[in-house]
Amino acid sequence: MPFGSPSPNYFGGDRKGDNLFGNSVVAVDAETGKYKWHFQTVHHDLWDSDLPPAPVLIDIKQNGKTIPALAEIGKQSWMFILNRETGKPVFGVEERPVPAGDVPGEWYSPTQPFPLKPPPLARTSFQREDIVTAEDTTPEHAKACQEIYEKAGGFTNSGPFTPFLFHEEGAPPKSTIIFPGNGGPNWGGMAADPNTAYVYLQTHDAARSCWVE
Repeated sequence: MPFGSPSPNYFGGDRKGDNLFGNSVVAVDAETGKYKWHFQTVHHDLWDSDLPPAPVLIDIKQNGKTIPALAEIGKQSWMFILNRETGKPVFGVEERPVPAGDVPGEWYSPTQPFPLKPPPLARTSFQREDIVTAEDTTPEHAKACQEIYEKAGGFTNSGPFTPFLFHEEGAPPKSTIIFPGNGGPNWGGMAADPNTAYVYLQTHDAARSCWVE
């Protein structure tokens, strides 16, 4: 079973800690309801990065053995491939340091899980040089994009799990931009073809920009 995010979505000062079993795949015995295992894809979610779709079941050949597995995606760019009997990552997952924000009273997880395979399925970073130029489109289009950037007070991004920055009332704009914002892989879920060993899904690179007041 995939579980959603804890509430409220974008502030966790009153729910400090990893917030199990939010943003988790949880396995239980269908007949008894007995807990078997869990795997959390986001610790202390501050981005509404829940797991809308159910996982798909796949079998993986590894070291001469067939591993019963599942693939799970959420609103982020990662696909987690887990042994469906034990919940252990098939290709490995690393806990990597991620940046903390500056929202008063907030708690930030110092690390987040990064699967080693497959690579990100959607965009995860942004810098000003990524904005379109006149050569990419038209001078008018490029100028309008730069004006949006300036009006927002710039777009801060520090890669995956960029925290939303604090904006004090009355202060100049100071915006955070995150990728994927409204979902890389998202509600559509996946389909798995056992004959070709391919998993099919839709992704997009839309951003989200905001701050916390």
